[in-house]
Amino acid sequence: MTSVRQDLIDALRQYEEEERKRIERELREKEERIKQAAQNDVKSMYEPYLEDDEDEMLEDFYNHLKDSDFEGYSKTPYCDSEGKNTVGVGNRIPNYEAIKNLTMTSKDAAVSESNPAWGEDKKRDFMQKLDEFCKDRKNWFMIPKRQYEEYNTKYNETMPHFQDDELEELSKKYIRNTALPEIKRNVQNVGINFYHDLNRDGQKGLMDMQYNLGGNKFKLIDLEDPKQIDNSNLKYKNELKADANSYLRPEIRKDLIDNGYWAGLSNALKQRDVPAIQKEIHRSNISDKRNNKIRNLFANPWQKRATTVQNPYNQRENRLKNPWDEDDKWWY
Repeated sequence: MTSVRQDLIDALRQYEEEERKRIERELREKEERIKQAAQNDVKSMYEPYLEDDEDEMLEDFYNHLKDSDFEGYSKTPYCDSEGKNTVGVGNRIPNYEAIKNLTMTSKDAAVSESNPAWGEDKKRDFMQKLDEFCKDRKNWFMIPKRQYEEYNTKYNETMPHFQDDELEELSKKYIRNTALPEIKRNVQNVGINFYHDLNRDGQKGLMDMQYNLGGNKFKLIDLEDPKQIDNSNLKYKNELKADANSYLRPEIRKDLIDNGYWAGLSNALKQRDVPAIQKEIHRSNISDKRNNKIRNLFANPWQKRATTVQNPYNQRENRLKNPWDEDDKWWY
């Protein structure tokens, strides 16, 4: 009897020891996860994407765009808020040439015998119908799913589905070959090196604006640099070269805005003025949620060392006034 009792006691002690080790192991794993998460937050805040990280940057930014609070993602074509033929994460498909090498099917599935890829004639016919569909303004402001239903009802046929991998490749190609070079050139105009001055949040925030607005509607300019003014397509070049603050005049503001120049944001970036940047990045043609999330990215957009230098490319004292000193509604 004593032996049985002792065996039970030993078994209980062994169980308690194993439980203690299990709990300690789970606590260590939890602490490690918390530590890793904190390190990732710090990495996002202070470390930039460098040129060697381009593939990682493209992957991260593509996933950022797919978020429904930003561009969102649709495998079926739709009309954007300007009535343009669009698919994926805001990729414009203006004509047949833009989609001729992409796989299109009637069902949301891989190509198969029961779901064949569309041929040239069917693609051309669809693009003509999509052009017609997107001319109707009431379709511009429907979500893609609702447009899909409207199109199917109107034409009594199914709108096509694209392939995820091809849409991803299309988007990343545009980001790599167009949006990224544009934003790198853009920020150089205001004395910023995209890779060395901005951290990941700052890089992502500016890339979001460049991608969303495009090269013709998002231009940065140093209004204290006569060469940049001469190289611009602005009407009031002489007035700006004589007095950079003339950009506050209504007719010159309009000229800047009409030509895609973000003068207030340019000056705020040049001066590393975070509150001013957060005010100037507002876009009137996007949701408040997207504006707020991009504003949060600019809460701390600089690498640590970049905040200590006002302007590494142009050491002259800034003479430009803030536009909201006189008008709090100078937003794009």
